[in-house]
Amino acid sequence: MLLTYKEFLKNAKIILGSQSKGRQGLLKMIDLFKFEVFPSTFEENLDKQLDPTTYVQKTCEGKVINLLETFKQNNQEWDICIFADTVCEINGKIIEKPNDKEEASNFLKLFSNSLHLVHTCVYVVGKNEKNEIFQVNGIETTEVHFQYLPEKSIQTYVDDESNWKGRAGGYAIQALGNMFIKKINGDYSNVIGLPLPILDKLMSQVIEFLMKKD
Repeated sequence: MLLTYKEFLKNAKIILGSQSKGRQGLLKMIDLFKFEVFPSTFEENLDKQLDPTTYVQKTCEGKVINLLETFKQNNQEWDICIFADTVCEINGKIIEKPNDKEEASNFLKLFSNSLHLVHTCVYVVGKNEKNEIFQVNGIETTEVHFQYLPEKSIQTYVDDESNWKGRAGGYAIQALGNMFIKKINGDYSNVIGLPLPILDKLMSQVIEFLMKKD
């Protein structure tokens, strides 16, 4: 567990490759290490015909390649980089971040009184003193059951773009969108966008690599 490596984390230069406020909030909540934010500029436009878990894994991998290349070009110092990508799935269809209010409304109508899945892929990458790279990844899936959402409630919600902009599926479970939820099966932090149990496991593996002396 990461608590085992608290002393190591004090001096590690850790990067979060995401501008997601939800992910940043989760890392601040556990308060185990300081981190800097460097969002990847990878364009999330892969083939939506892919299996949703394959899609989210390949998108996250694209973010890793994109940002690490940028770091190499700019001689950016880092020890550990954390990356994540989240999509929703309903009836086999991939649902990402809505582009506008109308799309956000349509997503919520799809989810109303239904079950959808939230998939998050996490990559953790470490670089040691020899500039050797070690990376691990994992995927978490959570079932989210929405209650029935009246048309008026959806409209009021999407009228404020801060409720849906930049949020997979067009809602945030850690904010007003929590009122839409009937129940979830699985990890709550995954629905926010960064499954902490997976992160704990992956970061621990990377730290073990970084602490090797041979």
